[in-house]
Amino acid sequence: MRIALAQLNPVVGDIEGNAARVRDMLGQGRAERADFVIFTELVLPGYPPKDLVLRDQFVDRNIRAVDDIAEDTRDGPAAIVGFVDRNTTPRGATLFNAAALLARGERVATFYKCLLPTYDVFDEHRYFEPGPGAKSVDVPAPGGPVRIGVTICEDLWTSDTCFAGRRYQRRPIEEVAADVQVTGTDEAGGRGDGDEDAAREAARQAGRADREARNRHALDQHKRI
Repeated sequence: MRIALAQLNPVVGDIEGNAARVRDMLGQGRAERADFVIFTELVLPGYPPKDLVLRDQFVDRNIRAVDDIAEDTRDGPAAIVGFVDRNTTPRGATLFNAAALLARGERVATFYKCLLPTYDVFDEHRYFEPGPGAKSVDVPAPGGPVRIGVTICEDLWTSDTCFAGRRYQRRPIEEVAADVQVTGTDEAGGRGDGDEDAAREAARQAGRADREARNRHALDQHKRI
């Protein structure tokens, strides 16, 4: 499987502009004969969207953008695209930090972030409901289907050597069986090679390859305290 990592610099709030960037990268992936393009965490609304997600119209626009981009995958490549999804269950916060698997012109699956950081400059629990559990999905590939495990940012930072690892009892990467682990993430100031090594180690311990797409986000101006 040929995987392309779309490491963009999305603009917070610019859903239409970010969607155009996603389409451009899909086109580049197609030209490079990629089978699969991984985009970053919340690439459509930008990270962190903060109180913008409290506006129904903003959330609706980002969901429509996902469905529109799905059309661009009809002839390949497949893609993982980060967005804000609604929690349609009667309990919990009304939104999820989500990633959609788009393939063959439709949304094939949706994945929800399980571990929501509330330390340092992060306050995701204010807006999002934790995902009920990690999951994997089979993705078509030239040599036959490949089982992809999808995690979102913090879900991968659970190694004991990782900055945030000891904060969590759960290890979402260990909750599913997969051949390849893909992760869309932001890149906050203070996260560097050490956490990248920890992410690789978490994937290695789970017995799979790791591919990770990162972006710089609006919190990078802050230093970790």
